[in-house]
Amino acid sequence: MLGLSRLLLIAFIISLILSVISLLAYATLNAQNRRDQFAVLRALGMSSERIAASVAFEQMIVFGVAALLGTVMGVLLSSQVLPTLAISTDGSAITPPFLVEIDTTALLQYAALLIGLLILVVIVTTLLIRRMSLSQALRYRGE
Repeated sequence: MLGLSRLLLIAFIISLILSVISLLAYATLNAQNRRDQFAVLRALGMSSERIAASVAFEQMIVFGVAALLGTVMGVLLSSQVLPTLAISTDGSAITPPFLVEIDTTALLQYAALLIGLLILVVIVTTLLIRRMSLSQALRYRGE
């Protein structure tokens, strides 16, 4: 049992690291792909801080919707899957039945980790936008 829990912990850590990498890559690629739009906004007089704030707000909305949908899907899937796990191969119920217990401490730690990840992505996006100059964004590309 201890080996299985360690294996699940390793899988969780690996998936968390991959999630951080993918979120940072998404934020970087999103800022680079929208460079022309940011340049137009800067040319119209919008400050880099205001553009960064709007992109940060957009990232928070995307992150919030993803967290909400993930929670709803997790609850729905666990309510559908767990009862079928309580049936043996011959169709009889397993005793004692499964009891779903929520570890609130671990759940709060996970929420804090997600909020920290959101803050990291917003900071990276903000730094990328602030670092971009108007002349770099508007210069001619020889494509």
